Amino acid sequence: MGSVPEIDESKESGAVIVDEKISKWNPNVVLEANGPMSAFIVIDKKSGDLNEVIKRVVVDLKLPPGEDYGLIFEEPKAFLTATNLSRVTHGFMLTVTAAPRHYVQRIHAALSNRTDFANIEWALGSLESFASDECFVSCFYSLSSIQLLYDLLADEKIESFEIRSLVLSEVPPQSLIRHLEKSDERVALAALSLMNALHEKSDADSREQIVKVRNLFYFVFQFQNVSMLF
Repeated sequence: MGSVPEIDESKESGAVIVDEKISKWNPNVVLEANGPMSAFIVIDKKSGDLNEVIKRVVVDLKLPPGEDYGLIFEEPKAFLTATNLSRVTHGFMLTVTAAPRHYVQRIHAALSNRTDFANIEWALGSLESFASDECFVSCFYSLSSIQLLYDLLADEKIESFEIRSLVLSEVPPQSLIRHLEKSDERVALAALSLMNALHEKSDADSREQIVKVRNLFYFVFQFQNVSMLF
């Protein structure tokens, strides 16, 4: 009897669907009226070459070439990177959308326009949905600034109670500390400033939660400084 061929467990089969709102993130991407909205693909986790995966997806789904794209998991939301390939399993479902930088640029623009309440609400909700994604957070710190959120709370020209309430509700303190171990000092100080602003404008229960997180923040920050001595 012939030997049974080995199954390559590093290759996973699944599907990719097109983000119907991709043009909102990158206006240069206009979907064809009758273009395909889904495709089956195989991802080789051993090679980890995500650029080739995205190139193949762009061709299969007839997306405009020359633009930057990304693949995202839905629950919890996160862009697919080499560091979270373990989340790709047989029968996976990913969404092809604009690259992280387009997300950050769009959110940055929305937060900078403080007269459009609906847009700010949308931007804060988008931030919260990606709060646990290391790729997105890193891109946000690189291309935008958490100072934007602090300004929404601190700017005396902003009289909208609703806007301040949105910042308090959509940006939980835990999300500020989640990536501290991989952030530089400027990011840490910006996050601490926002925590202080949140503390000043929160109710008693929220303040107690913020104090606990802030104490953990100080612990992590001091631990980082001590670690640098060894």
